[in-house]
This record gives sequence, C-alpha cells and structure tokens, in this order.
Amino acid sequence: MRKSTAAGIVMLISMYSAPTWPDAVRVGVGSIVAVANRGEVSASGELSAIRTAVISAEIAGAVAEIQSETGDAVARNALLAAIRDAPAQLDLRAAKGRVAQADAEVERARINERRLGSLLQRKALSQDEYDTARVELGRALAVLETRRAEAERTADDVSRHQLRAPFAGTIVKRHIELGQWLDVGDPCFVIEDTSMLRAKLSVPQRYFDEVSVGAAAQIRFDAVPGKVYNAAVSRKPPLVRSAGRSFEVWLDIDNPAQQLVPGLSLQASLTLDAARSGQLGVPRDAVVRNQGGTVWLWVVEGAGADGSVRRVEVEVAGASSDGLIIRAEGLAPGMRVVTRGNESLREGQAVSVVGER
Repeated sequence: MRKSTAAGIVMLISMYSAPTWPDAVRVGVGSIVAVANRGEVSASGELSAIRTAVISAEIAGAVAEIQSETGDAVARNALLAAIRDAPAQLDLRAAKGRVAQADAEVERARINERRLGSLLQRKALSQDEYDTARVELGRALAVLETRRAEAERTADDVSRHQLRAPFAGTIVKRHIELGQWLDVGDPCFVIEDTSMLRAKLSVPQRYFDEVSVGAAAQIRFDAVPGKVYNAAVSRKPPLVRSAGRSFEVWLDIDNPAQQLVPGLSLQASLTLDAARSGQLGVPRDAVVRNQGGTVWLWVVEGAGADGSVRRVEVEVAGASSDGLIIRAEGLAPGMRVVTRGNESLREGQAVSVVGER
C-alpha cells in the first residue's frame, strides 16, 4: 500500500513538473541594440513677439503731436507722440524759480553764519546769537531741498506728456489721433520687439520626457520657402494639457534682419533625447503584429543555445537602416529576441537557438 502511494506521488510530481511544450522549438535570434542616432518629433506652431507693450497715457490732455505710425521700426526711447504740455511747462518754470529763490536764501544764511562765527571768536557775540544763525542756515538748506524735489516732480510731469518707446521694436498698432483727448490709462500704441521671436509648439505628451531644454530644432516657414532656421528649445513649461494630451515647448529665434514677423505659422522638427527615451533597435523580423494592432516581440531567456521565451509588448517609434526603433519597459541592449520561428510561440515556450545574427 505504501509503495503504491509513493508511486502515485512520484507520477503526479512528474506530470506537473514536466514542461508544457516538451519539444523545444528551433528559432533564429537577433540582438537588441542601443540606438546610436537620435529620433525626431514634428510639431507646428506660430510665431509671437517675446516682448509686447501697450503704451498708455500717463497724464490727461489733448494729443498735440504724433511721430510714429503703424509698422514703424523705432529705437529705444524714441518719441512716439506728445500731449499738450504748455501748463506743465509753466509750472516747471515756476518750480525752478522757487529753487533759485531758496538757493539765494541758503547763500544769505551761510554768509550770516560765517560773519557771526567770526564775531563769536572775538568774544563780540553771544553763543545764543550764533546758534540762531546756524539754525537759520539749516532751515534754509531744508527749504532748498524741498524746492528741488518739487521741481524734479514737476519735470517728471512734463516728461510724462511725451510718449516714448520703452524698447527698440515695431509699432503694431496706433490707437490715437491728433487732437484727441486722452485720460490717464488710455491705450495709445502697441509695440513689439521683433529682434527675437518666440515659437510656441504643441507636442504630444508621450514625448514629454524626451524633449529637453537645449534640444536642437529645425524650423521651416511657408512664408520663407527653402530656408531652414536652426534654434534650440528655450523653455518647457511643466504642464500637460489634459484636453489635447500635449505639452508646450518654446523656441526663441533670432531675427536681426526682420525677415520674420509675429503671426507666421511654422513647422519644426525637435531632436529627441535618446538617452532618456528608452529607444532601442531590433531586427525588423523580430516584431510581430496582430490584426488588432498589438505589437510585440519574443525575448529569449537563458544564456545558452536552449532557453524559453517571454512576450514583451512594444511601441514602434520609427525605422533605422538596421531594423526598427522601439520603446518598451524591461528591455536592454544585448538581449536576444526571436527573429525566425516567432509566429506561433507561447509564453514560456522552450526554444533551441539554431541561428543568430
């Protein structure tokens, strides 16, 4: 009885420990390699100015002069327009007169302080009288400082009647007309700095970790056929749009010749960071597809001629001269993948390697 029981146990163990496919399938294999060249992703966008300013009236009054029109290129601090400033100019003259008067009072008080100081040294004057003269000089100096501040403030009021360019750029909009009355804050001009333009691109979110600041880019414009502009990613805001499943990158483009203008559409090719993308190269025959669109390959487990296979789903990112470029987790250069005999394999299938390339 004990012998039959032991025999039954041995039989059960042998049944469950036997491989599902006792006969190894003969397969050819190839190796996974690191992708030497970097991939690219295409994106479209539009040019915009990096610096844009709305120049508004800082003081109320009537427009007395207009020096710039829409489309004009202007230098920094160039006069664009002027608001009537005759009353302000009169206030400035009066303020300067008060400064001169206060300055004369200081000079008179200083002369008096020196004269009384000399008398004090000769014991011909009391200390109290000299101290009073010193106080008068201090008061005169304080009045002079106040008058100077008032004059500077009035001069600033006069300067605010002039509308000037805050930086070198192009006038893209003029809102005012000669003789028009302006209130404080009314927009007068819109100016854009077009010496450096910015392209904002929308890139699919699956490339978020592969596009880095500093990545090279080539840009083409329909408005400038045949010319390629080289740039680099200047900024990658850390935000993915949930609606479009995309993220934004910025490219800053030098425009010294003013050949480009804000609003132009563009197409750009961004260089991907292969070290961060996990892109690998495999022989073209290693990739298997089904009608549903699923793509996978078989990885050979084991170092010798015999082993088993493991199925790994992959994403085909492109093609190279030697095969296909793929993305997948759990793969590394040097692993062997089945390239021949991979049509009917199963997970864990025993294989025997008969050819390798």
